[in-house]
Amino acid sequence: MALPHTLQLTNPYTLLFRPAPTENESLAGYLLRLAEANCLGSVREVLALLNQSSQDVGQPSLIPQFSVYSLESLSQSLGHPVEAFRGKILPLDVRIGRTRRFTFANAIWPLDILRYKTRAWCPLCLKEKNFHDAQWDWRIVTWCPHHQILLMERCPGCQQPVYWRSTKLKFCACGYCLCDAQTILVERVPQIERIASLQKTAILRWLTLILISINDGLHRLDTKTLAVKELPVLHEIVATITPNDLHEPCAFQKALISIIEQRYKRYPALGPRFSTCPILMGLNIDIQFDNELKTIATNWLQSKSPPPKLKATDFKCTEDTPLSLEVLAHTLNVSKHIIRGLLKKRVLEPICHANTVNPNKNKMISASSLARLQSALTNTSHTKELTRIINFKKLSGNSSKYLILLRSLLLGTTRAESFNASIGLPSLIIKTPAIDTKPSGILTVNNVAQSLGIYVDAIYQVVATGLLPSYRDGKKKIRIDPTDLITFRSKYVFIREIAQKFNCNPTNLADKLMSAGLKPVHGPTVDGGLVYIFRRDEAEQIGLQKIVLSTDYKSRCGRGHILSSIRTDPGILSSTQACAFLKINPQQLAKICQAGLLKATFPIEYPRKHHFHKKELQDYMARFIENPRLIPLEKAQQQAGLSRLIFRRLIINTGLVNIVSDGIRQYCHDAQLNNAIQTLSGVVTPMQLSKLTGLSVATIRNEARHGYLAEKSIQLGKGKHGLLFPKEVIEIIKINKKSKILHH
Repeated sequence: MALPHTLQLTNPYTLLFRPAPTENESLAGYLLRLAEANCLGSVREVLALLNQSSQDVGQPSLIPQFSVYSLESLSQSLGHPVEAFRGKILPLDVRIGRTRRFTFANAIWPLDILRYKTRAWCPLCLKEKNFHDAQWDWRIVTWCPHHQILLMERCPGCQQPVYWRSTKLKFCACGYCLCDAQTILVERVPQIERIASLQKTAILRWLTLILISINDGLHRLDTKTLAVKELPVLHEIVATITPNDLHEPCAFQKALISIIEQRYKRYPALGPRFSTCPILMGLNIDIQFDNELKTIATNWLQSKSPPPKLKATDFKCTEDTPLSLEVLAHTLNVSKHIIRGLLKKRVLEPICHANTVNPNKNKMISASSLARLQSALTNTSHTKELTRIINFKKLSGNSSKYLILLRSLLLGTTRAESFNASIGLPSLIIKTPAIDTKPSGILTVNNVAQSLGIYVDAIYQVVATGLLPSYRDGKKKIRIDPTDLITFRSKYVFIREIAQKFNCNPTNLADKLMSAGLKPVHGPTVDGGLVYIFRRDEAEQIGLQKIVLSTDYKSRCGRGHILSSIRTDPGILSSTQACAFLKINPQQLAKICQAGLLKATFPIEYPRKHHFHKKELQDYMARFIENPRLIPLEKAQQQAGLSRLIFRRLIINTGLVNIVSDGIRQYCHDAQLNNAIQTLSGVVTPMQLSKLTGLSVATIRNEARHGYLAEKSIQLGKGKHGLLFPKEVIEIIKINKKSKILHH
């Protein structure tokens, strides 16, 4: 009996039944249906018959559930057009890995928002339509809109997840029929359209509202949490989302702010920025959408400015809640480096887990310690005493003194002048008591630096110049007498102190003062100091208010002016210019200087910059690079016709040539090389003599020491490699061998 036309077999290894893919069906579900129609055990057997093999080892699959690599071969094997499959693919970016992503709606999405390992299904749809809907593959879809029931994620027979690779379309691996699962009606049915009809922004808003609702605010928005939550719990959140929240920006902003307000009421002691941390960190899927989230969070924070005073007692929990470094950094509006510094200074307290292999890798921080810090920061007080203002606006990597102040603030020895929890630590202003005008006791360099509000290194340089008298105690530490400090403050003034008084830039103010004729006694252009110092009486008499407002002045400070003044001298070249002149790189220039062939100069105006005299560079080039009498060793080896090892043994180690180095490479004189080549042309080595005469190398060396070759051997240099013989020795050895044979 002949088979029907649709089943005529041209290839015995082919599929008998090839149903067409239906609308809204996923490609993975279609492969399950294809395997069931042809009575095959798994999709792997189907793919083997459809010629789905990767052309490259690293070629990623077109769907995350199964290994599909070519739609063209799929279309040819099944007899359906390629367009029938093109809209059903979700191509991956890489073949394997934990951070794989897939492409959908002209965007790249994390793979965790898909059910790519296990399945979810509607029992009634599976029974009626006999296909797997593509909508069910998304974790943010929790219900069937047609039957208004929850999707199923576990097999009722074995209570295990239903895996794609080990199940059939309607049956679990245990044999239970998935269509017979008991359904659960939903009370609230979301009115959201199918994902395939939504724009990218709408899907991002849907995902954000779900993640921000299930997120406790202690970590960033992570799509991996979708797999942890149970489907009924997830559906309660999805049911609160309306189509307006996805399509209208105002409705989405309102829904998002409502969730932020709930979190702020839950954790008031952690500050308003803590409530917006997940939004400020973003989804890391689309940059434009993350900027939209940051704008919403920033506007909400501005509406909460200034926030009420926070109390650590408002934070109540049975167990100390752990916070990540990233959350703390966004809450306090600083970098992770500052957070680590706060941990070292014990301003914040870490939480150590006993089951953690490497506790420093993912260190968690106590939320109660953050609440105590926020309470201390918001407990501000105003004082009219003589104080020194410390602004945390420029909090950066060199922040040790700032972190120490935060520790004293936490201990209650210092109080904050002002702080805005909506902005974070950059808004903190602390006023500390200034040093007494008549201090008692001996002062250290750190004490003087704090009293003058200047760098410690700057004080060391002032002490070295003799402007500030000092002495050393028994431990060789610098000590300053308080009366000397009072005398110094009465005579001199730092440019930074004048700039703080007029709220201007110290560098520009120093330019203006020197343009007005005021000469500094210490500074970068005077003696290489870090900060400019002027005489106090001259600065007070010159009329500072008028000079500060002036715009016509000549820039004498900063690196640009000093370098430009140096570059005007054609006889002095910088390091970069010297490298270009010699056609070498900076590392090679450093080697030349270390060899003592070039000497760098340090201008007084800029002592930390290397410069070179052009005449010395020209002499160096004439001596080495442009010297025609010097031959590089590589070229000399080729000219002698010897390998590198033999050349070093016979010519260099024997002293036939002298090596000359320019700091980078080695040379030899051409006259010495020619003499060495001529010398070696009339001699042979023990190895060569052994090959020509048949004697062993040991015998030849022994005869050269004590035998008949002692008078003929030539010893150049030290060691066994310097032993040579003239070519006439070959005939002597042959005659000696014949005489021994005749004697025997």
